[in-house]
Amino acid sequence: MKAASMIAIIEDDRAIALTMELWVKRQGLDVVVVSDGALAVSSILQHQADLVLLDLALPGKTGWEILRELRSIEETRDLPIIVVTAHGDPTWRENAMARGATDFLTKPFKPRALVDLVVSLLPDEEDDASAVG
Repeated sequence: MKAASMIAIIEDDRAIALTMELWVKRQGLDVVVVSDGALAVSSILQHQADLVLLDLALPGKTGWEILRELRSIEETRDLPIIVVTAHGDPTWRENAMARGATDFLTKPFKPRALVDLVVSLLPDEEDDASAVG
């Protein structure tokens, strides 16, 4: 995992966002939290996020719209995006994956499961070094 990875948390429930932020920061990762869907894409681009934790029910713009927009932008086309939602029905997971989500996590979640998933999807430093040379 890269030492200075930036994780974007797009979540309007403050308690859930805070839980995510605390657990992700414990891994030595940088975090930006956005609670308004309308600001999500610009914030992800501005902070050059390495991974996104994306709620689907957001004010301003839905997570579905954000996911579609991120997949249409060259810089974020391959960005790992974990959809985090209270909708546990398998069709929600299937729809998210079909629309470009990298993975799917149902609320409520175990913080350790969130961290393990985030860490597993971040590129290793060795991967970055080999891509340069």
